Amino acid sequence: MPRRLLLVSSADIFPDIRVVRISTATQYIALSYCWGGSAEASTQTKSMQATIADHERRIQLKSLPKTIQDAVAVTRELGIDYIWVDALCIIQDDEDDRNHEIARMGAIYANAYVTLSASGAIHCAEGFLELPLTEYRDSDFFEIPLLLPGESKPCFAKASPEGMRNVWVKENGDSFWFQNRELLHTRGWTFQETFLSPRLLMYTSLQPYWVCREAFWSCGDPGPMEYLQSVFLKDMLELRELSPRQQSYMSNLPTNDPATPAELWRWGTIIHWFSSRQLTLVEDKPLALHAVRETFTENDHGLQEYALGLFRSTAYMDLLWHTRYGADPQSKRLAQFPSWTWMSFDGGVMCPFKYGDAHEVSMPEQHHAFEILQWPTCDQFGRMLSSSPPLQLKGLIKEVAIPHQFWKDGCASAQDMPCFSLRVLGLRDEEWEGDEDRIGHVTFDQYRMPSSNDDFEENPPSRYKTLQVLLVTLQNKRIGSDTDISGGGNHFEACYGLVIAPGLMSGGRHRRIGFYKGESNSHTYFEDGVICEYVLD
Repeated sequence: MPRRLLLVSSADIFPDIRVVRISTATQYIALSYCWGGSAEASTQTKSMQATIADHERRIQLKSLPKTIQDAVAVTRELGIDYIWVDALCIIQDDEDDRNHEIARMGAIYANAYVTLSASGAIHCAEGFLELPLTEYRDSDFFEIPLLLPGESKPCFAKASPEGMRNVWVKENGDSFWFQNRELLHTRGWTFQETFLSPRLLMYTSLQPYWVCREAFWSCGDPGPMEYLQSVFLKDMLELRELSPRQQSYMSNLPTNDPATPAELWRWGTIIHWFSSRQLTLVEDKPLALHAVRETFTENDHGLQEYALGLFRSTAYMDLLWHTRYGADPQSKRLAQFPSWTWMSFDGGVMCPFKYGDAHEVSMPEQHHAFEILQWPTCDQFGRMLSSSPPLQLKGLIKEVAIPHQFWKDGCASAQDMPCFSLRVLGLRDEEWEGDEDRIGHVTFDQYRMPSSNDDFEENPPSRYKTLQVLLVTLQNKRIGSDTDISGGGNHFEACYGLVIAPGLMSGGRHRRIGFYKGESNSHTYFEDGVICEYVLD
């Protein structure tokens, strides 16, 4: 149970509400909503050290933002006496109270009777019960023929007379596209709220939807699965349960097999869906992910050693994140985090290992020299302590070459660039055949070449830029429906590594600047590499 709830019962006798301390288990509703920008957040009523005593006596309902007023109304209509709202149930300027409640946020949403999701409200003052229609019927909408590029026949855009926030497109009678991703589902803090709630009553800009682990319901068109797909929630919600394939795999495991559900839908799936979300304070990333991380690790004690979004025991996979192809060229590094964590990138990232059985990826120590020599010291949320040692890695290092044609003014011309063996450095133009020496590709963490050599275009030292790759792990080659884990030299379908460069500010330290994926059997290129140790900032 949370420390505090809002008591909202007896509306006829006591129309206002108050904060109450909770000592025993009781039924309550939780609210998931957007505070909004700084203007809305600053004016919203919040519990502070100076106001909590007054709030425990009385809070005038009409003084609260419209979204919270609407949530109180729904709670009363459902016959529930209590609701949890973060702004009022957490003392916002008390760091100890805030950390205490954030640490149990997973339980707060997981134990709620139902979570009200104010999906259609852009900010807390907007409310959700009157947006945009009071009834949700097909007769409230009209269709417009729409000819999509490359199509010979028109499909139909279905719109609401209330405005263009309500638009979806129909083709052959099936809805397949919704105009906009609603703001609530782009925010970092609301990821855990949606992911962990057993039941969701979602008030969207189209209509209400019911989402739980057993069923999905709507009041009409478009259906719930179409809506969830369009706002990028469908796959994320499916992570909460094992797929039939995973259930079958688990049932056939020996009793001493260490594989767990957490290993079957890997941490990379969480990184994928959470990383594209936004936070007002980017340093809150570890806090906003804490509850999901706790749920992920509750059945696997081997995943407890954790730092800034990565687990030590699976770091040979978690370190291999990369920026999403086609990401905004303006995306940049966040100085609040070290370069090796995906939290350091201001934008969505992907991981090559998101699903699969426990043996799909080779344990690196069985095949090459990769080793974690030193792991950061962190607090309960995975934030590095000021006294923490830096991450220190050991592994095979070898350089790869990227042709000059892929650079311009010191910037990468694309995120995903081919790289070649160093043999090309000794070839003349007429001798170079391209694919013969291609060994993989590099995806940089940001577009600008992260080095001081920004005059590469005007004064190139050679036809190629050479970069160091630290080999991290190998992926086994599948044979039929089985996975070969023998570790033989010809049984790998890919190898993966980190592109690293000397740090600009501190001598002797390096930083991650990109991701490397080798092509089939390209791991043989690293067989004569040099084993090195690196401290990463």
